[in-house]
Amino acid sequence: MGRVVRAESLCAVLGHNGRNRRKELHILRQYMAWVRQTLSAHKLPYVLTVAPDLGYALCEIRRRRGGKNGH
Repeated sequence: MGRVVRAESLCAVLGHNGRNRRKELHILRQYMAWVRQTLSAHKLPYVLTVAPDLGYALCEIRRRRGGKNGH
């Protein structure tokens, strides 16, 4: 949480071997889009952020005090 995970590490977790970096990064971006949509659809207090040319990080959304419904 809150730490950037390098794209290469995420690709390796997906079983990619690094031979076709462009294709592997495209597939990774598709997975990350799905993660974003899932977080949003379930109204979870997290966002997936991009660290350009590095990777991705999962971050918690802080709730505002005194807003609607305690948010």
